[in-house]
Amino acid sequence: GGEVTTLPCLVEEFDGGAMVVWRGGDGEGLESFFGTITHFDGDSAEVEQCRALQAEMVEDPSVPLPAEEPAPDAEPDGEIPGVPVRDFAFGADHLRLTNENREQPFSTRYSELAIEVFDLSTVLEDGKPYRLDATGEEGGKLHWEGTLSIPDARSEGLLVLTDISLRTAWRFLEPWVQFELHQGSLDVSGDYTLAWGEDLDYQISDGEARIKNLDITAKEPAAIPDTGLAWQTLSFSEVAVDGAEQHVSITDISLQGLAVQGWMEDDRISLADIFAAGDEVADDPAEAGPSQQEPVSEEATWTAEVGAVRLEQGQVDWRSPFTDPPSLQVR
Repeated sequence: GGEVTTLPCLVEEFDGGAMVVWRGGDGEGLESFFGTITHFDGDSAEVEQCRALQAEMVEDPSVPLPAEEPAPDAEPDGEIPGVPVRDFAFGADHLRLTNENREQPFSTRYSELAIEVFDLSTVLEDGKPYRLDATGEEGGKLHWEGTLSIPDARSEGLLVLTDISLRTAWRFLEPWVQFELHQGSLDVSGDYTLAWGEDLDYQISDGEARIKNLDITAKEPAAIPDTGLAWQTLSFSEVAVDGAEQHVSITDISLQGLAVQGWMEDDRISLADIFAAGDEVADDPAEAGPSQQEPVSEEATWTAEVGAVRLEQGQVDWRSPFTDPPSLQVR
């Protein structure tokens, strides 16, 4: 429609009086903006005059009423609401996680859990430094510090795992594997960048990883006897991972104190049996049936580059019908 005409005056009542504002004044300060401001301590004809003018404008259909203020735009569906948090800290002496919905219940705990977050926000686009520290049930430690931007769907920082017990992971997987992990720990450190917007993208640089004091045997030695795998330290140095290029580069891989024990009979290889998942182990090779080759994927494959591989202080005890003598010992 046409041009919207505003009301010529406004009446604001209060205890013991009223205030009338006439629009279009030439005064100073508030009067230059609103118009003439008149105060009354009681009843006044000027108040009645203003109300009468307002009534005439409402009753006259030829006079458009003042436009309503537009409602604030609602947040589009699917967008993250703005939630700023200046300082967030969480700590716990012990935190236990339990899963009873399994044939064999699983439970683990974390101690000395400490989380510190400053300027956490879903509004700011720049990530802010965060920090997370936790201690596992057998003394392993987790440390993370970095930035996290929810609007940009991006994070980068440093992750350090120290002396993380692998038995915790084995206890979780135990119903589905054929081996028993007696001991073993994991150290990991590295810088990373991670983006999860339209496409998942990630990079790891200056990575280091060590698996220490590993000791694995068959979970049921009667079914898979004389089989085991152990080592002192397996180290990966200067690891870099590029998710976009699907490429991994490792400057050095070293293995110290390797000990392998196993055997081969007919089509069975004992080491392969203990790492088979679930009930894949067949007592009779004929029960396994013919092997079926998996179709080759046409998707891009990962590539790897390794600078050097070193083996120090290893030993192998192996039994096979294809050697004479059948039992071999390599030191």
